[in-house]
Amino acid sequence: MRPPSADNSSDHAAPVIGPGAGRPAALLGRDVELAQLAAMVDRARAGSPGSLVIEGVPGVGKTALLDAAAGGAEGCTVLRFGGVESESALGFGALFGLLAPLTVELGAVPGPSGAALRSALGIGDGQPADRLSAGAGLLLLLAAVAATAPLLIIADDVHWFDPESLDLLAFAVRRLRADAVVCWLAARERQIPSRLEGFERLALDGLDRASSRALLERDGRRLSETVVERLWLETAGNPLALTELGARRGQGELDGTASGASLPPLGDRLRDAFSAQITTLDEGSQRALVVAAASFTASLDVVVDALRRLGLDADALHPAEQQALITIGGGMLSWRHPLLRAAVHDRAPAAVRRAAHAALADAAGSRGLEGQRAWHRAAAALGPDAEVAAELEQVGADAVRRGAWPTAARAYAQAAHLSPDGDERVRRQLLAAEFAAAVGDFDQALTLADRAQRDSADSRLRAQAWLIRGRVAILSGQLAVWPARLVEAAEAVAEVDPAMAAIMMIEAVVSHLGSGDREQFIRTARRAWEIGRPLGGMIEAAAATARAASMVIYETPRDALPLLARAAPAMKDPSLWQLAPELAGLYGRVIFGTGDFAGGERLLTAIIDHSRGTGAVRGRYYPLVNRAIALFELGRWPAALADAEEAIELCSPQPDSQVLALAQSAAALIEAGRGRGERARELAELSIATCARAGSPMLPRAPAALALLALGAELPEAAVAALERIDPRFSDMSEPSWYWLEPLRVEAYGRAGQHATAQQILERLRFQASRSSGPWAAAVTARCEGLLANDDAFAAHFDDALAKFAPLPLPFDRAWTQLCYGERLRRARRRRDARTQLSRAADTFRALGAETWLRRAERELAAAGQRASAPRPPTPWSQLTAAETRVTRQIIDGATYEEAATALFLSPRTIETHLRQIYRKLGVRSRTELTRILSSDPG
Repeated sequence: MRPPSADNSSDHAAPVIGPGAGRPAALLGRDVELAQLAAMVDRARAGSPGSLVIEGVPGVGKTALLDAAAGGAEGCTVLRFGGVESESALGFGALFGLLAPLTVELGAVPGPSGAALRSALGIGDGQPADRLSAGAGLLLLLAAVAATAPLLIIADDVHWFDPESLDLLAFAVRRLRADAVVCWLAARERQIPSRLEGFERLALDGLDRASSRALLERDGRRLSETVVERLWLETAGNPLALTELGARRGQGELDGTASGASLPPLGDRLRDAFSAQITTLDEGSQRALVVAAASFTASLDVVVDALRRLGLDADALHPAEQQALITIGGGMLSWRHPLLRAAVHDRAPAAVRRAAHAALADAAGSRGLEGQRAWHRAAAALGPDAEVAAELEQVGADAVRRGAWPTAARAYAQAAHLSPDGDERVRRQLLAAEFAAAVGDFDQALTLADRAQRDSADSRLRAQAWLIRGRVAILSGQLAVWPARLVEAAEAVAEVDPAMAAIMMIEAVVSHLGSGDREQFIRTARRAWEIGRPLGGMIEAAAATARAASMVIYETPRDALPLLARAAPAMKDPSLWQLAPELAGLYGRVIFGTGDFAGGERLLTAIIDHSRGTGAVRGRYYPLVNRAIALFELGRWPAALADAEEAIELCSPQPDSQVLALAQSAAALIEAGRGRGERARELAELSIATCARAGSPMLPRAPAALALLALGAELPEAAVAALERIDPRFSDMSEPSWYWLEPLRVEAYGRAGQHATAQQILERLRFQASRSSGPWAAAVTARCEGLLANDDAFAAHFDDALAKFAPLPLPFDRAWTQLCYGERLRRARRRRDARTQLSRAADTFRALGAETWLRRAERELAAAGQRASAPRPPTPWSQLTAAETRVTRQIIDGATYEEAATALFLSPRTIETHLRQIYRKLGVRSRTELTRILSSDPG
């Protein structure tokens, strides 16, 4: 099992699979830590997995602790790999090393996720890997291994893992929630990768005095208290420092007679100690060590081959082995400590390092390790080199195919650096910028795009740089400036490359969705349509959708219908969903708002299902959020919340993006409807904070959710306060169904006694309804008319509203209208008629799980003279959590445990655990019973 770009064997911990040794090795001063790690293994045996990041300074004993703890993991399967600094450039290299012993199991991982994982590792000819799909494959693989025996994963020096490997490992470990898996990850203090945020941590400090003395006297020496105290204070109990420095002190200093004043920092002293050992070697041995230090692999045959190309042989390594600087065995070379390896490499003259890399490049090339060859040749290059740059570009292309986008970004950037030709250099800079943006390295993406614009006079290349900058703006939520600049760049290439110009205009429209800039939104959408219309195909459909969205949101919504019809055929094409998921999700939301409720939900569901099947996770963000809102309006609240929470989970790696804020605000709205005040407020404020971090305007749905929560609790002043937080830029929207702002404002201000303001808002709502493309606006306007009408006229308006809501599948809106009608009827002393409307409203609120609205209806019923109804049992869907809802929907749709696990990024055992809980809650024993019970309640 070898990927084309790497031979991944750990520098100090070769891949291991096998049972634990049964007894921990003797380790001084670590009884508490060993007990903590042993307890994690015991909990995993009982089905409670865990993960832990062990952090500490170099030399504090992280690896020794892992060795000892692994020795006590009786009966566990152990997978182990240690990161190596030089290998961090090899995408998925660390993961390959970790999984190297699982060749048979890896080949058995089923479906697209298994193919994606194998593709990521460079095994076979699979399709290009989506990283989260590959993560699902890794999850299935680890779960399968853990099904036979508890699995212990040990990842040492993870600060040197390539980002792709660490992404997938963290992704899988977080989702192994019911499997017998323990994962220990060791990293240097203050170098813990951000991907491990949220993992439990164990800070490893130096040894205490007694343990330090025991370590110092292991060789039989007896030291005075003064010497032990001095060494302990100087080293802070660091075991490596105690061993290396203590063993090399002069006798006078050990006796306490030498001065220890003005000591340099510990790290410097360790490097000096290692350097002193290196300088005792002859020149040939030192050069041999430089080759070993520069190698991407610990495989001895590659190092020896490179030595021979330099006129040296394997014997040149023996002096270093005799001094225990390195260990050779089993065809592998390992170092006593990574700091020693770094000292060897860093102190070597530049010419010696370049010669070592050149020899290693030839050795790697002779073994078909083209990726390693390219990186070594780049390190050996004295200046621009077209041939090496071309090889690195091929490394980048291979990384793209395997889903190793951080590696692709690095390879393309280095290829650009080594490119002597200006156009080739700029093209590669743009490739590097594109993939840097895709993995969230926005600073690097912008730097490369800036450099490309500065270095090129070609209008197409400059426009492509602007396109990348615009995508960074969309991904990071920085929407203030870049859409306008995208438009400028699009205009610059409109004549020579209209397809690129149209794409840039459409991207600018998408970026404007959350900006609140009405005039720019309209102008850009019109221009996108003008350029894209003659091009036909998907570009025309995308441009039509962009133009229709501007009409619906800010102009005359009814005029968008012909454009939506024109785009409809292309919007059913899965290839467009993959290329432009934001637009496809937007289209589904727009047609839902026109009254095509079934069509909108059907399209959004098809896009989501396609994304699940292909593993293209980016295609799920916007469709999930938009389906969550659609399902909320359709009264299927558990399913809506499941979608919103899934979107939040998928977007969590982008903590400053507006798409995360969208998902948070959607979940806030759903929880507000359910009356879960604390959670609704938390989600709304999270959405607001996410927008603030992104430097973009607050999205209206977050304060709208707070207003809905307040109205349900009969707190109109709080609702007004929430609505007044909305950015004024979102106050000029044409379609009231987009955010519900005007209906919420009419009711909030009206109930707060601000009748003049409420009337002004109602007048605007009437105008919007007259131009709306869907039936909801007319119905909700009639409800608002009833709220503000005098006692002689309100009933007619409410009757009109209920007649308009009757054919619409919008139960919450209908019940809301019945509640408002019943309240007016009771106050008009028409108590019998009031009870009819209030009872219907209460029944719907009860079925929906709208707790605060139900309590409000029941209070009104009591005031109208009706006794409270006996509590009805909760509906089946309302008894399930969001996670259980997602699992249930997969299972009743016919998915196997493995298929459901892949779709939801969980392990089969987690699916099984959820189902046991679901069966217990609903009192069923089989999938057939589950389907039958839930079929009458769409969720």
